[in-house]
Amino acid sequence: MADICQILEEYVILDHQFPVFSKNEWVTILKDNDIFRLCPNRLRISVCNGIPSSLRGDIWVFLSRSSHLQASSKPYQEYVNGCDDCVEKMILKDIGRTFPHELLFKSFCGFGQTCMFNILKAYASYDSDIGYCQGMNFIVGTLLMYLSEEKAFWTFVSIMFEKNWRELFKEETPKLTKLLHSLKIKLKEKCPEVYNHLKSEGIEMTVFAKYFLTFFMCEQEKELGVRVLDSFLCFGENEILEIINTALLLERKKILGLKYEELFMFCAKELGKRCLDVIKGNIIHVNEIDDDYTML
Repeated sequence: MADICQILEEYVILDHQFPVFSKNEWVTILKDNDIFRLCPNRLRISVCNGIPSSLRGDIWVFLSRSSHLQASSKPYQEYVNGCDDCVEKMILKDIGRTFPHELLFKSFCGFGQTCMFNILKAYASYDSDIGYCQGMNFIVGTLLMYLSEEKAFWTFVSIMFEKNWRELFKEETPKLTKLLHSLKIKLKEKCPEVYNHLKSEGIEMTVFAKYFLTFFMCEQEKELGVRVLDSFLCFGENEILEIINTALLLERKKILGLKYEELFMFCAKELGKRCLDVIKGNIIHVNEIDDDYTML
């Protein structure tokens, strides 16, 4: 039976040959407004190490290019005022269940809940084809922890349109279906034992759906969702696939020893903790290493 070294033979852990960006270097990156000239390996290890909290909001705006979207659109308040009453009622039902232990959102109809309510109303007006769907509240709530209301709205719009994340919330969820299929193929290829065990126990790939819909923000530690959003904005949706796939590989031994009920709960909840280890450990696929760039 393959041991952990064999399982992870196609993965590496980035070491200190790629030093993380200092806070001042992040400031310079924001001023230069050009992420494409950076050393990809150094960018990756810097993001995995954690973006400076005080700069995270500005970096999210920069990575999402949401300021360009804002400049070419109608005023935010027009979208806030354009939401239907029935949609408002749907949003209100979910707001109280979104990060209830987070100080920003603890107070009923307080500042944080009001900002979230406004953004979700505005998005439902901006994108009437999709409207409001559960899961959006967790993404918006996370953005509000680092951004003002209006900046959070435009960054959310950019995620939904520029990153094409709105396809996850369409009827019949075409993009979610595609992502879960990609995860299935990756897992079947990289660790068939885990794939076959999940299949034999009747665990469908849909058990991982909420990780995509909420960027791991539902029922997980806040840090995990924030770190996943960092990686997603920087490297795209394949990063989420790699994080989940690598976490499943690392937990292979435990997974193979679990039966249906425990296995379902592990995949639906506990796996997220391992995903945070994957991000913090800077574990990446060897194919993602690029030697053709100069260090910044």
